[in-house]
Parts: sequence; C-alpha cells; structure tokens
Amino acid sequence: MSISTPECLHLILHPNLLNPFKKLLTTTKAVRLEPKPTYLLESLGLVRAIGNDCIPRYNLYRQYFSNRIL
Repeated sequence: MSISTPECLHLILHPNLLNPFKKLLTTTKAVRLEPKPTYLLESLGLVRAIGNDCIPRYNLYRQYFSNRIL
C-alpha cells in the first residue's frame, strides 16, 4: 500500500480498520460493519454510515483504494 495520502497512513497505523474497509471496497452495496470500525472509518472521512450500514464516502475512494489495498 502506498502511503501517499493521509487516509492510507491512517489505515496503516490502524490495521484493525483495514479489513472492514476492504469489505466495503469489494461490493457496490452497503455493508454492515461492527460499530467501532464504523465510527472510526466515518470519523476519518472514509465512509458514510447509512443506518447500521456503510458505504465509501465517495465512489472515487472505492476506485482509489481498490487499486492500492486489494
């Protein structure tokens, strides 16, 4: 994974967030994550919570991170 963005650096520093974020990148539908990773990823601005489910905040994030961490 390239650490060219602050978001990538956060995912490297918090490896417990990497797997939940990868789940979001592998589908185009909203994904239900555990509350703590949801809160942390949302506070980093990487995801948007919709009820109990999450989606990447922007489709561009899905494209960008899919090329770097999948």
